[in-house]
Amino acid sequence: MVGIILIIFSLLALGLDYYIFQKFFRRRKILKQLYITQALIFDIGVFVWLIYAILLRTSTTHDNLHTQILQWLMFLFILSFFTKVLVSLCMLAKYLLSRIFKSTNFKWLNYCALASATLLAGVMIYGATYGRNAIRVERVTLYFDDLPEQFDGFTIAQFSDTHLGNYRPKTTIIERMVRIINSLNPDIIVQSGDLVNIHSGELSERFMEHFSRLKAPVYAVYGNHDLGYYIKDNSIDPAQSVAELTAKERAMGWHFLHNQAQWIHRAGDSIAIAGVGFPRDGRVSVKPTNLGLSDLKAAFRDIERNQFAILISHSPNMFDSVPDVANAALTLSGHTHAMQAKVKIGNWQWSPAAWVYPMWGGVYEKDGRYLYVNEGIGYALYPMRIGTRPEVTLIELRRKTTPKIP
Repeated sequence: MVGIILIIFSLLALGLDYYIFQKFFRRRKILKQLYITQALIFDIGVFVWLIYAILLRTSTTHDNLHTQILQWLMFLFILSFFTKVLVSLCMLAKYLLSRIFKSTNFKWLNYCALASATLLAGVMIYGATYGRNAIRVERVTLYFDDLPEQFDGFTIAQFSDTHLGNYRPKTTIIERMVRIINSLNPDIIVQSGDLVNIHSGELSERFMEHFSRLKAPVYAVYGNHDLGYYIKDNSIDPAQSVAELTAKERAMGWHFLHNQAQWIHRAGDSIAIAGVGFPRDGRVSVKPTNLGLSDLKAAFRDIERNQFAILISHSPNMFDSVPDVANAALTLSGHTHAMQAKVKIGNWQWSPAAWVYPMWGGVYEKDGRYLYVNEGIGYALYPMRIGTRPEVTLIELRRKTTPKIP
């Protein structure tokens, strides 16, 4: 299926080249030569990407070097493909307007095509450089009727989806993230999965050293990438990789929650922090290991429904299943990355992730329960973030107050 999709997009890229050349560059000698040159470069890149991706799916070796190569080839393809789509739309608009108004006074659309394609390319290049490395802090305040009094003002710093294999051996972004989180002085820290990209070896001693500098207690869960689903190297055992990753996280002093809960106490009041594994929802089909499956009943077995609880689940899709089992006032998730592309205007936002995940980024509320989906630190599929820079979230919990009756 993936191979078929890649072939379709590759053929579309060739079709766009032919269309743009015929409509725009055929009679301009210098521009014609420039366009043919770039078309050859990018189209050859498309086929290299296609062949490489297909070979990678059939290979028995899949490490982060291969992943990095594929991701950057994907970026080059996206850069080329979508700029050409934009130019083609401008050319189509010119053609339709010329036919409707029986006029040739729409040549200005040629310049609009070039300007818009240049702008789009600039945005993508920005997203692949500064945009994917500049961490932002999202501050959120949530109000609850049943929050214990001693936890009024309790703060949680959340980070997610670091995908460490994409950064090795550089630790710069993790160093910066740790400094930012510590500067926020949270009461606890939540890591909501996908610490690594493929296997436990990515969590090196250098990364562990930086993570160990986090000052507040850290609560962590498995993400799908943590569970060995994407290991294709026969020399690495997925179960052993998961065990090693868990041991490393605990060695850093993190509280690792796999279908279990822990309690936080304050002057006679307490709240529960529960964590579940990644649900096998059918989309993850590479090398099934049956590791890390989610079990809400196990996670909440010692938590009464009238007790205030927070759930950490890598997948936001777990949010709708919670009421059937427990009464988690707040669920903290990641996983979606907002598909690393988002448009936000005021309080309105949209991402292609909405085509896959109904709850893909930010705050959601249902029947007094809240879900927060962190958009992640790292990246997957392509090394680019547009409109959704790496995120650290600071969530403040507050008690609802009843207004006084005069």
